[in-house]
Amino acid sequence: MDEYLGDDNEWIPYDNPLSFRAYMDREFYNLLEPGLAPPMQHRIFPDPNNPEAIAVLIDSRGGVAACFGGIGINGHLAFNEPPEPNISLEKFAVSSTRIISLSRETRTINSVTVGGEISIIPENAITIGMKEILGSRKLRFYCNRQWQSGVVRRALHGPLSPACPASFLRLHRDASVTVTDFVAAAPTIQLR
Repeated sequence: MDEYLGDDNEWIPYDNPLSFRAYMDREFYNLLEPGLAPPMQHRIFPDPNNPEAIAVLIDSRGGVAACFGGIGINGHLAFNEPPEPNISLEKFAVSSTRIISLSRETRTINSVTVGGEISIIPENAITIGMKEILGSRKLRFYCNRQWQSGVVRRALHGPLSPACPASFLRLHRDASVTVTDFVAAAPTIQLR
């Protein structure tokens, strides 16, 4: 659904520990029996040199059956960050695959995977758009991190707004969010 970009707006190198392409090979594709693994030509990541290719591919194949993902610290889906300044619901919902700047919140929480060193988290990424996500026939999102407790509540019960992109899941005809017990637990402090 997305990939970090370097300062040149090209994919970060495959051997970079933050590469999602490498992560998928290491943690999924390479663990499958070779005859069961999707062929290389079916492992597609958005290309910063041709962002429109994702939409063309999706259209050529009759759409996407299911989209799986998580919810980011600020409610982002893929790397569809809350826009600043805010744009209309309608315009945000049809945003397509594009290069984006990552918010400081996203870079900070993602730095947890590298010992908290934000300086090595890229500032840009390419992401599939809300249009491609919301156009999937099924949406299945999963939250299994303690810090997702607040953002899940905003997504499910807060205002429908680009300020929390995950709130758009409520507009989809077949979306579900699965959470762990600790994400679903009531907050231990009183929120105002």
